Amino acid sequence: MAQISKMNSEQVLTSINILLTSATFLVGYLTYRFYKKKDYEDKIFNMKFETYSKLNELCFNAFNKLNPNNSPLVEIYDYKDKDKWTKYYEKEVMKMDEIALEIERVIMKSSFYLPSETLNAALEFSQYCIKYITQYAHFDTELNLRFNT
Repeated sequence: MAQISKMNSEQVLTSINILLTSATFLVGYLTYRFYKKKDYEDKIFNMKFETYSKLNELCFNAFNKLNPNNSPLVEIYDYKDKDKWTKYYEKEVMKMDEIALEIERVIMKSSFYLPSETLNAALEFSQYCIKYITQYAHFDTELNLRFNT
């Protein structure tokens, strides 16, 4: 029994080597986990940044294009006949729905990593854009002016 508790120098060195190897492995594993997590967080940040940039650009373009003083919406004052306006509307103004639909596409693509407040605000804005364009289909300049002020 006395010999079992005695360790010679070879056994001590082996035990120290096992401890150091285990510590080295643990440090390497923890470093790997940290950088893997950091890479993932960087990728999510970049995705969010690109989405915010795209939404910002789309909303700015919508704001500029959906101005009642810009073409094709200002032409409502040139048409006295509802049928002519309807033809013009279907040909020119309906293309502007694509602006709002593009905002909705970006929202749907990024809905799993953007905050719900941002998504709700962007979705509300896109629905407002669609409502705004649809408003012009009724050929009621007084109603359109009241809606825009």
